Amino acid sequence: MSRRAVLLALLVVQLIGAPAFAEDETSALARLVERVAPSIVSVKARLRISIGSGGEREEQESVAEARGALVGPRGLIVLWNSHLSAVRWSEAFAAQGRSESGFQVQVAPTGIRVTLPGSDRDLSAILVASDADLDIAFLQLDPPPAEPLPYVDFAAGTRGELGQRVVAVSRLGGAFDGASYFETARLAGKIGKPREAWILDGVVSSFGLPLFDLTGRPVGVLVTVLSRVPDGSAGGMGEFTGFSPSLRQRQENARLGAFLLPADRVRGLVGEATKRAEAMLAERAAAPAP
Repeated sequence: MSRRAVLLALLVVQLIGAPAFAEDETSALARLVERVAPSIVSVKARLRISIGSGGEREEQESVAEARGALVGPRGLIVLWNSHLSAVRWSEAFAAQGRSESGFQVQVAPTGIRVTLPGSDRDLSAILVASDADLDIAFLQLDPPPAEPLPYVDFAAGTRGELGQRVVAVSRLGGAFDGASYFETARLAGKIGKPREAWILDGVVSSFGLPLFDLTGRPVGVLVTVLSRVPDGSAGGMGEFTGFSPSLRQRQENARLGAFLLPADRVRGLVGEATKRAEAMLAERAAAPAP
């Protein structure tokens, strides 16, 4: 067989084989979005912000809009803690030496509303748990829904494998119909400190939301991790971009980065938040009416 014939045969094999793999992956992604999208909610939080510097303090209010994921049938929601707190960013700026002497920012949520997919009615929610170090928070619908809601079940989570493709599902804002969409990356490595977390190959902006494998099992939640190394032992913040959703997943010698908190760690957090939410709901139900 001539060289030209061999090359032609290889090209035919590639053309025949490639669409089959692409079609399988496309179908898997479509099923994943269809399955997960009903659990992705919109959150609006009214925040009281207190800024202090040089002995003076300024008070102001703001409204934060975010996406969260239902992780329990009674309305437990996970989201990015940095949507509700300035602790991580204050620490990051301080580590970079950007903070002025005495500069402090405090943020306190004063009202939280949640909109479920396919609804235009805002529901009340309460903050039940917040961990600035893990950069994760939990809300609870109050009152809880009369019927179980679709949710991401971290009890069915998986540990993930190096090189595996992972998928985040999120939604656009109301101005764009709350349309659902996906982002993809691969598990590119793992850090062991300051905590165990996956390194991602690819930029995913869905902070606080679960990432899944192609079968729909949760692999973890996207968070930021701040290095606790002593000053001088790392090369500063690198190209740290503050509140930008495009915070790079990988930066050599950077203090702050985006990583995937593993599903088994999230599973324990969901369990603790569920117990706390149930206790808070029971306490509020037993409280006398104002």
